[in-house]
Amino acid sequence: MKEFKILWIDDDWENTDSKAFEKLEDLSQKLIENGNISIEKFARIDGGVHQLTIDFFDLVIIDLDFQNENKNSRHKRSVSNIVNSLKQHKTKFAILTNHSKADKFLTNSEIESVSYLMIDIYQKSEDGKEIFVKDILDIASFSPINILHLSDFHFNSNLQNSEKDEQETRFEKLIGVINESNQSTPIDYIVFSGDLASNNPAEDINQSALYIRNLVNNTIDDFSKFLIVPGNHDIEWEDFREAKIGKHSGSAFYQFLRDIYHRNLEVISKMVGFNPKNNSFDDNHPDSFSWSYVNENSQIKFLCLNSVIAEQNTALVGKGRISKNTISFIEKEWGVPPQMNELRIAIFHHNILPPFSINTLDENDNLLNSGEIMEVLSKHGCDIILGGHCHGSHFYNFSYSTLNHHGFSEMKNISHISTSTSGGYTATMDRPRSFNIIRIYQTKEQHIKSVEIIPYAYDSTRNEWIELSGVYNNITQNR
Repeated sequence: MKEFKILWIDDDWENTDSKAFEKLEDLSQKLIENGNISIEKFARIDGGVHQLTIDFFDLVIIDLDFQNENKNSRHKRSVSNIVNSLKQHKTKFAILTNHSKADKFLTNSEIESVSYLMIDIYQKSEDGKEIFVKDILDIASFSPINILHLSDFHFNSNLQNSEKDEQETRFEKLIGVINESNQSTPIDYIVFSGDLASNNPAEDINQSALYIRNLVNNTIDDFSKFLIVPGNHDIEWEDFREAKIGKHSGSAFYQFLRDIYHRNLEVISKMVGFNPKNNSFDDNHPDSFSWSYVNENSQIKFLCLNSVIAEQNTALVGKGRISKNTISFIEKEWGVPPQMNELRIAIFHHNILPPFSINTLDENDNLLNSGEIMEVLSKHGCDIILGGHCHGSHFYNFSYSTLNHHGFSEMKNISHISTSTSGGYTATMDRPRSFNIIRIYQTKEQHIKSVEIIPYAYDSTRNEWIELSGVYNNITQNR
């Protein structure tokens, strides 16, 4: 399990001979002894703020009532600095204090601006400390993860001159802004939910691999944590411009997998359809390229599912479906019920629901058997679905059940997050290019995790990727 890093800022760390120091030391030892936790301690706010700029922490603990700070405007500035730093680095925090109200030290606007990051305000009384230790240990039982979610590169190898230069510049800036974000909030996994290609899979996928390598090497530096599924432009077409469906539609995508994983078959040998006898995928296998990934401590389980209908049927072109064989694969991989702190994430290209707004409903972008897949994934403890395809960013948080003669059956919860195109293909209508960074964090309630979605959109007038305001929500896990 990844170590849970805490930054603890309290002036009592300075007075090593005091009773207050002994009590804090006792609390910190209880946390370290009972969890996979490391703690860095600072007695002054400015020192803690500086540490946040040079290191990454999962949680900050702070007492805003600092006796060693001058109770003047300088102290107020210091408190404002920690608030601004927490917002900038999107770091959760808890207040441990002798005072019950934070508004003695923070303005109402400051409290409101960080309320989504605040765990709680705990008292230094005996009862308060007991609750504090329990909550922090519960939160530290699941190491927060940061997922970079990209989709629909639609790299176009046929572009020439200024259009080609514009595409290259856009991708270079994409990698640049992701690298910059990774400095303050390190990425743990990269998810790509399909459509590397635009018109010509063989060339498009091959050339897009350069940007994928740069992205992985400069962030997670571990290709086993690059989780990809195919899109319809990757394995359905031989030539999109001519509406020509390929007879060996998966060959370009398979070659990409071999190249991107440096010809190491450890990852791709786990994929459905792989034939170890000839180190290749069976031709036209409708279920190829689905695979599973489990992290080192089994807290996070990903299922990468192929939702493309690779059939010689023009009526089904562009539509998605997860096959019966792939459903059997889901049941095999996720047949054992999830543990309390386990997180299950499914990835596939098409949408679980058609994207809609007040004026439009595009029924061509969702899975043909979306209801069946929702039921299967919910039954097996899936918490989040990540997808692309529709070139629009959406977040749906479902809670649903079935009414029967006994009343409501067990409540089911599942969330779907889609992201837009981030690449070379012309952005669809009013749907701008974008990608998401998703942060998932354990709350003090064991069955609830906090989800933060930070979208980045491409501003075509400034030719820059811009970080937008985040969306914050909780997901309830059926355990």
